[in-house]
Amino acid sequence: MKPENWWALSLGLLVAAGPVGCGEQVSVQDCNELSDSDSAPNATAWYPDGDGDGYGSLSGEQLSCQPLDGFVAQPGDCDDEDDNVHPGAEDLCDGIDRDCDGESHETDQDGDGFFDQACGGNDCNDDNPLANPGFEEFCDGQDNNCDGVADEGFDLDSDGVTTCGADGVSGTADDDCDDSDPANFPTNAEICDGQDNDCVPASIYPGEEVDEDSDGWQDCADCYDETPAY
Repeated sequence: MKPENWWALSLGLLVAAGPVGCGEQVSVQDCNELSDSDSAPNATAWYPDGDGDGYGSLSGEQLSCQPLDGFVAQPGDCDDEDDNVHPGAEDLCDGIDRDCDGESHETDQDGDGFFDQACGGNDCNDDNPLANPGFEEFCDGQDNNCDGVADEGFDLDSDGVTTCGADGVSGTADDDCDDSDPANFPTNAEICDGQDNDCVPASIYPGEEVDEDSDGWQDCADCYDETPAY
């Protein structure tokens, strides 16, 4: 080929390739010091970070060779409106998936609307829907209103025995048969006072129901029950 033809061919190739600008490469578009095209094969994915917690939402991903305002390189935020919710956050017992692992760690096992005290809630018994701070106390052997006391109001004589007893069931043998008198409760010893001290009607103090002289004093307390004069 003649020299003049070589120059003509070279000039034609340059014209066909188009103008080459400063800092650009003709054959490869890449994120480097010579090019920052957003369509480059190794452009970085950026994710919108609406709550500023350093984690972006997968929705709204953009590619760019340069950082973008309001975007971060770390994805995985499952709630981009709450900066307390993102990967690595501490999960609480509030029914919210705060660490974005797909689990809410909700601990309201009994479904009463109150969360377990073990996780910062105020349900003192998360296995019993009849025990929570909003429940009214009743006699069942448990702390229904979570105030730290079981069956308050059901031991009026303060003898340590409630009207539903230790088993928490009213109408059984361990109930206080007379909650107005501290001398009468199950397992108490019978004395000569005319009352059912041990809450067992068949168990009486010897001579307690006998008043031979009808003076109003039982035989067990009357020094001479054969005449009302004594």
